[in-house]
Amino acid sequence: IAQGAKIPVRLSDTVSVQYNRKDDWFAGTLEQDLLVNGTLVAPKGTPVNGQVVSASQQGKYGPSLVITLREFEVGSQTIKIATNNYIVQTQAVQNVRDLNDLGLATLKIVTRDRSTPLNIPSRTVLEFETSQPIEVRLAK
Repeated sequence: IAQGAKIPVRLSDTVSVQYNRKDDWFAGTLEQDLLVNGTLVAPKGTPVNGQVVSASQQGKYGPSLVITLREFEVGSQTIKIATNNYIVQTQAVQNVRDLNDLGLATLKIVTRDRSTPLNIPSRTVLEFETSQPIEVRLAK
């Protein structure tokens, strides 16, 4: 799987700054078939696991959630992956240097009532991007 490949994922779990902490795991499924050069690597619905990089109620740009994908499961095989971080926060990043420091691939700004904790609800579809090539050995 080439670096920069897009992987749409439907979350099975809600990820929240109220309940989740750094290194917590979350689950999801592939939202569409994962194909490489026309070859099916993983069908739609394949389980994926991700991890919370950070969950902060307060920060330079307000509350923020940073998550990434770590693996997907094809048959009995767990395939490790590395993706760029998906970040959700309540305020826009103000300068390019901050964007570079965050290593952003995706930044979603969410407007919300301050009484509601920032979260990414279950069933939300997110698009992750691979940060390095991933070698997959398919069963014959």
